[in-house]
Amino acid sequence: AWLLLISFFSPQALPSARTMKKLFICMALPLIPALYLTLQNPHSDSHRLGFTSLMQWGIFPPTLVFLFLTFKNIYTESKGNFVSLFKNGPFLAVFMSAFLLLVGFVFGAFINGPDLRVPGHYHAAIGAITLTYMALALLLLGKRSKSGDWLSDEDDYSLKRMAWVYGL
Repeated sequence: AWLLLISFFSPQALPSARTMKKLFICMALPLIPALYLTLQNPHSDSHRLGFTSLMQWGIFPPTLVFLFLTFKNIYTESKGNFVSLFKNGPFLAVFMSAFLLLVGFVFGAFINGPDLRVPGHYHAAIGAITLTYMALALLLLGKRSKSGDWLSDEDDYSLKRMAWVYGL
């Protein structure tokens, strides 16, 4: 969903196709040990610790690299006018979604046993995903502007408001 949202405001900011393939392969490789882990007893320590390790080292690094490369490209492309991008609804939705996901990553890094960091990390990550899909739905199903842009001014305002409220 991030790829589609970014393509609405800055398609050239996406990492190269070759880089994207490498990142997707890095995200898919943990599925191989995950198949083995599904054969383990779900109540065993090996099952829990195995999936925890896959979540830590299978999702976090490639996602962080993708976000870094994308936002570096967006910043470079903005030519020092990065702050003005916050007036763009799709950009704001991607930015707030990435912010929520990073908050979830930080909470996840500090998990040490069953406490409030576990649901905090989970809900921040799920909130990031939900925000992205809500923004994408508004872009694809919303009214088009009279000038032919993807979003009418009214829907763009709604998207920006939704991103701020949901993202914070």
